[in-house]
Amino acid sequence: MNIKEIVDMILSDSKLQKYRDEPIIKPTSSLPGYTPEKIKQMRSIAVNGDVYISGPYCFYRQGKFMEDYEDDFDYKGTYVQYFPTYQVMSDNVLRGYFSWRTKVRRGEIQKTSLSFAYLYVYELINLIGVKTPEEGFSKLKEFYLSYREFEPSLDMYLKRWILDFAVYYNLPTELIKEYTDSDFDNALLTVSEYEKYGDDELFSAITALSSYNPDHSKFFKEHKEMFSDVSCRVYRALSLRDEKQGRSYARKLFGTKTACIYRIFTSAVFYDTKKYTNYEYRINDINIYRCRERMWTCEKFFGSRSKNQDLGMMLKTVDFVLRQKTGYEKPIKEPVVKKYIRAIIDSEAEKYLSELKEKEKKIINIDLSKLGGIRAAADITREKLTAFDEDTENISDENTVFGAEKDKNESFDSFFDDFEKREIPAYKNVVKDEKCESEISGIPKEDIKESDVQPKTSGKKEENPYGLDEYEFLFLHSLLYGVSFGDKLFKAGKMVSVVAESVNEKLFDFFSDTVIDFDGEKPYIIEDYIDELKGNIEK
Repeated sequence: MNIKEIVDMILSDSKLQKYRDEPIIKPTSSLPGYTPEKIKQMRSIAVNGDVYISGPYCFYRQGKFMEDYEDDFDYKGTYVQYFPTYQVMSDNVLRGYFSWRTKVRRGEIQKTSLSFAYLYVYELINLIGVKTPEEGFSKLKEFYLSYREFEPSLDMYLKRWILDFAVYYNLPTELIKEYTDSDFDNALLTVSEYEKYGDDELFSAITALSSYNPDHSKFFKEHKEMFSDVSCRVYRALSLRDEKQGRSYARKLFGTKTACIYRIFTSAVFYDTKKYTNYEYRINDINIYRCRERMWTCEKFFGSRSKNQDLGMMLKTVDFVLRQKTGYEKPIKEPVVKKYIRAIIDSEAEKYLSELKEKEKKIINIDLSKLGGIRAAADITREKLTAFDEDTENISDENTVFGAEKDKNESFDSFFDDFEKREIPAYKNVVKDEKCESEISGIPKEDIKESDVQPKTSGKKEENPYGLDEYEFLFLHSLLYGVSFGDKLFKAGKMVSVVAESVNEKLFDFFSDTVIDFDGEKPYIIEDYIDELKGNIEK
């Protein structure tokens, strides 16, 4: 029997006739070539008689028509379109988008083509699929915060569109606090209109805008009133100087408050349904959006919104000058500023310190809590004086105390009880008597050594300058001279970032700047400070 006969025999077997290929029946809607009737109707919206409608208006009408549509199509492709709209999508792509949108609305936000994500955002800013602007804002923000985990690039547009959403639909400004820098604007308004504000408000505004943070200054922590007062005086003086020359110091620092043409929802597919003719949205006094005859403008300061370096150098110079003029024990590196700025700072600091000195002359502070100690010391002094000369005429008589005549009926104790009501008598040759001083202390004058009073020093250069502890010094020394530090810090349980922060904090009082920075994960010393550090830290 040949092979052909064998095959024929098998095929003729009746048992095998029971098993035949049967087609798997799929619903028509799942087939790639199927187009739902709803989508066909949507496409017809783009054609009005002989007129073809396109652009934002067409998108808006089609979106409203499809806002409740749901689909369940297994789309496997990837779609890329710069301005995605329904009209430019194929039927399969459309069904893929609507199927993904159906899941999003049910709370299942899945990563998809970025164009799908933007199309969904376009729907929300046009209030497609939501009943109120408040609902639209909530869904827009929710989607942004969720989907940016997949696409951080959404930040480029969504932050502005969220702000624009509140502006366009007139929502409360509290909703967009995190998307506007109101604190910066308020501080800018304060320094611009400084004459309207007191020193506390002005100084807070100056520090908020300055690249130099006084909170890191040890001098400021110890002399806050002096520092803030002089800083405000300097700012006012600089402002008045520029005003006399027809300029504004604040404008020189931060630019000019200007109204510029503004495109609402720029780079988005958006149809203007409001068509404002006279509308204003005020975030604050210096950030105002207006629409006149459908033309939008934004009024604000269009300069730099970063911490101002010039203002920072002014504050740093105030810190330097006050330390210098008060003889503060820890000077900082002298900043470089223009001569007229330095002259104004010197002048205002001198005025303040002179006024302070005059005030101190007029104030006599008597600490009544120390009267008990004064009384006790006086008792001892009186006893010692009595022992100097037994023939001295009744020096212990209560009629004479420290050369002051007293009423015979007045006791020694009553003299102190009434202390605050009378003049303090002069100490005539009593306190000046060195023998008396030494005897009162219980230590003979000749036994008091200078070493007992003066701090003991080794005479050598301090091993750990700048107040650094062992590990901070090791870390800084290693960075200066290229020595490995990682193992030692690791064994001691010290994190590099923590040690670096601690060193920066201690060095700030000397340099008024960050000394150690990071290049990625690797710390390094800023070049400007290397030579000075090496001068104090030997290899």
